[in-house]
Amino acid sequence: MAYKVTAHRIPELLKHITRWRPECNPLYFMIKNSHRTNNTWPRLNVYTDNKHIKDCTSVICKANQFYKPPYNTTYFVYSTDGTRLSTLLKQDGVIDRGEENLNFELVPTSLVDHITKVTCQQMNYEPIADIKINLYVNEDIERGTFLKLSKPPKSLPDGFTISPLSDKHVELLERQNKLPFTPNFGQTLKFFKHLAVFDGNQKPVAWVIQKEYGDLGYAYTDPDFRRFDFFTILATSLGMEIMQMDEPTIGIINVGLSAPVIAISKIGMIQVKDFEMTRLCLQKKGSHSHQAHLKSNI
Repeated sequence: MAYKVTAHRIPELLKHITRWRPECNPLYFMIKNSHRTNNTWPRLNVYTDNKHIKDCTSVICKANQFYKPPYNTTYFVYSTDGTRLSTLLKQDGVIDRGEENLNFELVPTSLVDHITKVTCQQMNYEPIADIKINLYVNEDIERGTFLKLSKPPKSLPDGFTISPLSDKHVELLERQNKLPFTPNFGQTLKFFKHLAVFDGNQKPVAWVIQKEYGDLGYAYTDPDFRRFDFFTILATSLGMEIMQMDEPTIGIINVGLSAPVIAISKIGMIQVKDFEMTRLCLQKKGSHSHQAHLKSNI
């Protein structure tokens, strides 16, 4: 059976899955931030494998229109029991089987075989991308304390200022987006924190945005200004703002990328050891309309 978690039970669920952190951080913060906005953004349906939340082992968070088409639904998944996760995935209404594309975002690699066996063997999908990702955190969960964020090593050069982005910058963010998907930046800017460096003409030349699942992401610096290390200044400033709300930050970095690791290490983040996540993209068998686009953007 699949049990849909109603709004009044979300705090109970969050308390239960806290024991799975930091490995379940993306799922945890998606649910927490959705609850904070009364499910306005991100818009979620949350399912568990047991009506008694204290006994559940598997949670599937279905985010509606988290990315723009062709990925209309994005799934965040965590489980301590792969067999029970497989059973939950098969239940009616949990997976939108009529969709041409499925996106499982930031799931533990240990769960990938369970997901693909269900979706590929029983739902007629095939994987078209499997992107390995490392998780970084700035908190000591056992002690309940934050790791110390380093202070920005440099001040802004003359003529530059720091302030949040606005709706008028959505088109610019979409142009500079390097992900294989197009996020709904307008919604993200409305409900989450972000900072940018502006030049003397009030043009943003660097930015960092808090993602719905806690990541300090969508980072970009104009190549002409990368010598100023704006990322460290912005990420530290934004991280401190978030920590003042008694919230941690996380880092999500594709395996094999060294520059982002160096950057977030400067602000005090550490890698979660012996743990790896995956961005798993699937498509209906026989359909290739988005496969080439996806692979070319990874």
